[in-house]
Amino acid sequence: MLSMRSYEDAVKVLGRAKRELGEILSAFEFLDKNSLDLVLQHFPKVRDPFEKKSNMYVVIETMGGDEQHDQGKIGNFLGNLLEVPSRCVSGVSFSLLSCSYPQLAITYCTIV
Repeated sequence: MLSMRSYEDAVKVLGRAKRELGEILSAFEFLDKNSLDLVLQHFPKVRDPFEKKSNMYVVIETMGGDEQHDQGKIGNFLGNLLEVPSRCVSGVSFSLLSCSYPQLAITYCTIV
């Protein structure tokens, strides 16, 4: 799950996800602040995955048949978002909600 400042930033991340994740990208879902607040309000056992509130969130789901290949693509995609935020968006944060790859043990990162 990624958090960002605006819908426009989310669209930029979608374009980047299509380019960098390619065939393993299976879902890209937008969620605004009000939607996340409603989920948290009505499901008290669900925790907010971010310390700071944002205006827009996206959930990215991937599925592939080669674990090593898929890990590399996901790692490169997330690394590129963190490494050079000015090329895509600034102020992106991400929280890993679920992952079947134990090597991707990133729980929370912030780009300032």
